[in-house]
Amino acid sequence: MEAEGSIHNAANKTDYREDHKHEIEPYQEQTSSRSRSGAPSTPASDEPGPTQDGRGGWQGRRNNSTRFEQSCREIADRVKIPGRRDRNANIFELLKDWLHDKKKGEWLLILDNLDDDTFLQQPPPARQSRPEDASRGISERTIWEYFPQSLPGSILVTSRSTDAISSIVEDEDIVIVEPMGETHAAALFSKKLAGKLQFHAREASQLVTALDFMPLAIIQAATYIKQRAPRVSVPRYLEYLQESDDNKIILLSHKGGHLRRDREARNAIFLTWQITFDHLRQVRRTAADLLALMSFFDRQGIPDIVLRDQPGSNDADPLNAPGSSHNRHGKFALIDTFEEDVVALRNYSLISISTEGMTFEMHRLVQLAIQDWLKAQQQLDVWKASFVRRLSAHFPSEMSETEARCQLLFSHVKHAFVQMPEDVIPEWAILLENAGQYASEIGDVRSGIQMTQTAIESLKRLFGPDDMRTIHCIASLASVYFNAGQFDEAEKWQTHVIHALEKELGPADLHVFAVKSDLALTYYLQCRLLDSERLAMQAKNHFERGLGIDNPGYIFATDILGAIYRHQGRLIEAEMLGIEEIEISKRILGPDHTSTLVRMRNLSRTYFKQGRLKEAEDLQLQTVKAVKRKLGMEHPFTLTCLGTLASIYHGQGRLEEAEQMRLEILEICERTPRIFFKEGICK
Repeated sequence: MEAEGSIHNAANKTDYREDHKHEIEPYQEQTSSRSRSGAPSTPASDEPGPTQDGRGGWQGRRNNSTRFEQSCREIADRVKIPGRRDRNANIFELLKDWLHDKKKGEWLLILDNLDDDTFLQQPPPARQSRPEDASRGISERTIWEYFPQSLPGSILVTSRSTDAISSIVEDEDIVIVEPMGETHAAALFSKKLAGKLQFHAREASQLVTALDFMPLAIIQAATYIKQRAPRVSVPRYLEYLQESDDNKIILLSHKGGHLRRDREARNAIFLTWQITFDHLRQVRRTAADLLALMSFFDRQGIPDIVLRDQPGSNDADPLNAPGSSHNRHGKFALIDTFEEDVVALRNYSLISISTEGMTFEMHRLVQLAIQDWLKAQQQLDVWKASFVRRLSAHFPSEMSETEARCQLLFSHVKHAFVQMPEDVIPEWAILLENAGQYASEIGDVRSGIQMTQTAIESLKRLFGPDDMRTIHCIASLASVYFNAGQFDEAEKWQTHVIHALEKELGPADLHVFAVKSDLALTYYLQCRLLDSERLAMQAKNHFERGLGIDNPGYIFATDILGAIYRHQGRLIEAEMLGIEEIEISKRILGPDHTSTLVRMRNLSRTYFKQGRLKEAEDLQLQTVKAVKRKLGMEHPFTLTCLGTLASIYHGQGRLEEAEQMRLEILEICERTPRIFFKEGICK
């Protein structure tokens, strides 16, 4: 029997019983690589996912002691213990006496899937004490006290719970069962098909890999294929499996083949996970809630900071609602609850922790099983919204100083993008807008455009097309196209934003001229120099009248004019603007601000074009030193500055130094992920 905490016996194994009359032996389901293989086990290791493996799982018995007692009675019947049919007999006492009888020889008792030992630490539910017990003042014993360690046989316990197993077994006696490997998984698959279908070894390898070598899932797949052959082949099943998440849920909810398991145990791997989740909700609700939240992340690199930190006091977040034990008072209380929940999930091998301890992993199939459970309970959208709110609260609105955070979270945003909440919430649009900007800056143009377009449609649904939040997001879309070098599209949307802002704020508003400066830069890159100069001059003059010269809007417009003048050969005008820009930038932003360093590099280029190579070199060396210190050697702007310095060396006739510097730049370009940069400056 394989209910939680049940005892296996030798029923239906006549030949074995004849040879080993005094052994108590399990129904052998020894297929679970990440739970048990006939050895006592706790959660295997930090490998992602077991119970991701179909180990049978928690069976959800409301009265496990009753089931356990029934198993003991069946054993007593099999080995014909005298007095077993006495209705007043204490079956545990009878079994204890039988187990202690050395004349019976050695025996093996297996307690399989003991994930909760609570019932073992309690007296039997309807204990019938012997009269002599009461007369001698013997108090009621717990069930486990009927099974002392000093016995002529062996007791084997399997479990996924460290807490459960440690309470009845010494730590040195615990054996960790490692995950099943590809070779054994493929062998199991071949055995279960039993020659019913011809297939290539490569196909079997691909299928068991897709199932993460989980025995119960492999058995389910083999049974499904065998029952439907020849219409369903191994490649066809794999195609179904990889086609969609819905297909995975359907396929892995089918019952598996004959596993010689307890008749009430579930053979469908999705059901076993969901039963485990249901049990977890009963014994530790906060851990189950944490697992529900984690099911929406990308399966790898789930950051603890997003799980731990609550986005404000939003009661819509189920982990932040009044009455939730996640909402305990005090910083340490919250940390302690979170850490206890992590321990609980690790004890059930539902998650694993990265080496550095800051991120988690969870098998994708387990995530799907949890989401399917949440959907059945009409809680899917609640948890999906919680996931989006948390991710939005932690994803930076600007990449400049938080690139590491963007890198950490971007894969999870991409995962969220394909599972939009049923009811659109503002945080969804904010998240996609910010992530779209980041995507465009790292060269993932397609994701940047798709995310930002989706954000715009969401904001239109929420607030309307003329709302300032919608208009701001359209400006972000223009920026995405600009970063992608699609200047015609950038121009179209910048023009749209200008008209919308003029309508909402008036033609003289500073926001209008900020976007006009952006459009001026787009015109410049389209080589429409006259249009660019006209708009940039309008913006420069307007910012000067409205705010004076010490403001970013004025400097940016001046930057564009300086670029135009350099391009037109108006180098004296470009030099004068360049000197003014640097002075203002140092004053309002600081001498080491990236924008200040950009303007220093631009003035160096002006000196170079004027033939003032020594002045160009001195200024550019100063710029390179500051940029390396601030941004690092592999940052795109650092490489841009090195390229400018290489050009100056070349102009000075220092060809070997110029060549060596360009080779260094190209070497870094080969390993940088910034596609837009490799395709632009490096070439």
